[in-house]
Amino acid sequence: LANSVEAAGAMNCAKNMALEALIRHLADRDDCLRRISEILLILPILFTCCPKELANALFPVIISDTMLDGVIASIQ
Repeated sequence: LANSVEAAGAMNCAKNMALEALIRHLADRDDCLRRISEILLILPILFTCCPKELANALFPVIISDTMLDGVIASIQ
């Protein structure tokens, strides 16, 4: 992803900032271990090429039992 030393440094800085934000977000939560476990288990799905797996992992949390086709139609 990084084409130069500067780009690699910027990516590392962004990664560190994201990690610090996640740590702050989870710091006061009672369920932080469960939440971080869920995040770690979902991350590999983000790098696969199967959109159905990604939708099944992410959308039920957001839209519950609503049919995904209906949500997409309401956006268009």
